[in-house]
Formats: sequence, structure tokens, C-alpha cells
Amino acid sequence: MTAKGISPNIVTFNSLVYGFCIVGQLKEAFALFHEMVLKNITPDVYTFSTLVDAFCKEGNVKQAINVLAMMMKEGIKPNVVTYNALMDVYCLVNQVNKALDIFNTMADKGLTPNVRSYNIIINGLCKIKMVDEAMNLFEEMQSKKIEPNTVTYSTLIDGLCKSGKISFALELVDEMHSIGQPADVITYNSLLHALCKNHQLDKAIAFVDKIKGEGIQPNVCTYNILIDGLCKEGRLKDAQVVFQDLLIKGYKVTVWTYNIMINGLCLEGLFDEAIALLSRMEDNGCIPDVVSYETIIYSLFQKDERDRADKLVREMIAKGLYFKSKTQ
Repeated sequence: MTAKGISPNIVTFNSLVYGFCIVGQLKEAFALFHEMVLKNITPDVYTFSTLVDAFCKEGNVKQAINVLAMMMKEGIKPNVVTYNALMDVYCLVNQVNKALDIFNTMADKGLTPNVRSYNIIINGLCKIKMVDEAMNLFEEMQSKKIEPNTVTYSTLIDGLCKSGKISFALELVDEMHSIGQPADVITYNSLLHALCKNHQLDKAIAFVDKIKGEGIQPNVCTYNILIDGLCKEGRLKDAQVVFQDLLIKGYKVTVWTYNIMINGLCLEGLFDEAIALLSRMEDNGCIPDVVSYETIIYSLFQKDERDRADKLVREMIAKGLYFKSKTQ
């Protein structure tokens, strides 16, 4: 371009800076930024925001703040994208209060937070168990006519589930349906996990039937959560029915699925069945891992069946798996 006597302008540099940033070549992007300055091409809000966002995504808070300071020095006002990037990185490093400070000062600077701004803060609050505060923000954005999207709902539902507020989470799922934003299987899995964790297994089973009726196809993770919940509640037979159904229907069950079933069998003292299932894993194209073996080995040791446990330890080591004793 320069060889043909065509001088790059701000648009050219911004495109190149953005290109380097999206492929993670921040060193090259920053070098271009300095080249712009040397060529007397003044970086604009887009240049700075792109760099701030890239450094934030890399987790480099210090450099992001340095770029922001340079931006201020040049008299260029940050936009919503710039502030969103900063809030996001502060939330990622669990400095939610600093993110909230930025959020609260946006209006003072003549900027209106958008749905992504709210989503970032709601997610940050949920991660530090401040779900009530997250719900307040959710209500605030609606009062300001900022329409929550699927990310907003999914984040809140996950936060509510992890805080044991399942009834509120279910209300939000119903609200999603009513406004034409149906939840996805990941959101449903959060709810299912909460139901199982709170020992509401009959509701969990009914919930899986409900989502299938709504046309949502449960994935292996869905069934893993349900099987694990059933096993831990002592409902091994129900868990076995679900597990066998998965195999019959051709689901690609994972090592995690088998490990859950092995643990369920061990909890009931059914070691022969657990060892038999361990053997069948490879026949079904699923290689046992350390957890597969150790679950049975530790259970056998607890029942003073040392000979059987030692045999499995030898088998495990022969397969190149490292056994770590709980006394180590």
C-alpha cells in the first residue's frame, strides 16, 4: 500500500488494529497504535476501545487501564464499549465493586448503559452470590426500557439456582417463554442441577419430561445430572433405568456418565456390578480414567476388601494411570 504511494488513514489502521486484536496478537496491535502516533494519525475512540477490550479479554487489567489513561489524556471520551470492556475484566478478576463504580459513573459521563453493560454487572454479582442485587438491576433495566436478552435471563437463572432460589428461577423461565425467548438446554441443566441438589428428585424427573415436551432435546450433561442426583439419593434402580435408556437410544455417553453409575453402585456396596461396568466401558468405546478406578478402589478399602482393591490398583497402573493414595 505504502509502496504504491498510498498513505494509510485512520480507517486502515483501525481495521489492522482490530484484526490483530481478534487473533490475539496484541503486541503487533499496540505497535501499530504507536506507528499511528508517529505518522500523526490521531487514534480515535474506536482505536482505544478496541485495544482496551483486547487487553481486558486477555486479563491484562493494568495495560487496559493504561490505554484508558492515554485516551483520557488525548481528550477522547470513552464510549459504552470501552466501559463494558473494563467492567467485564474487573468482574473476571472478582473486583465487582470496581466494575459497579464504573457502571454507576457512566450516566454522569452522559452515557447510557446498554443490555451488555447490565449483563456484565448481573453476571459479576451472581458470581459473588449477590443475587438480590442482581435482581434489582434486572428490574432497573426493565424500568428503563432496556430489554433483557437470553444472556440476562440465563445468567440470573443460573445465579438463582446456585443460591437455592429455585422457585424464582422457574418464574424467570416462564417469563422467557411468555416473551418469546425460550431457555436453552444449558439453562435447563442449571435448573435440573438445583432440583437434584435440593433433593427434589421427583420434580427433577418431571422437569426432564417437561423440557422434552417443549421440544428441547436434553443432552448427555442433562442425563448425567439426573443420574447423579438419583444415585446420591439412593435411587439406584431409577438411575439404572435412565442409564440403560441412554445406551438403547444410542446416546454417546461419556466417562463422566460411567463414573457416576460406578459411584452409585459403590454407594450401595455393589462392587461386583461396579467392576463389571468398569470392564464394559471399553467395550462401549469409553476408556476408564483415574476416577473410574479410584471410585471403586477407595470404596473397597473402606469395606476392608484390600485384596480386590490391590488387584485394581495393579490393573490401573498397568494401564498407565497413576493411583494416588488418600494418605499421600
